[in-house]
Amino acid sequence: MGSDFLARATAYQQLQDWERAAADLKTAENAFTAAIAAAGVDATLADHFRQLRQRVRKQHADVLEHQGKHSEAQRLLATQ
Repeated sequence: MGSDFLARATAYQQLQDWERAAADLKTAENAFTAAIAAAGVDATLADHFRQLRQRVRKQHADVLEHQGKHSEAQRLLATQ
């Protein structure tokens, strides 16, 4: 599910539809955060979802920069 939102956010980003890209990236991040929790004791799976969430955060920060939200972008990158 998170991957679907990530893919659509990438498409929106290419179209320079920053609002929709940001919304989908936030949904993807939340989905990957839930997946990390659901992975439980499977460290390999949890790490995989953490890497995906990190990718989403970087992409989201880029979108925020395009929206002129530099402070939000920096705050998001600091959570990695």
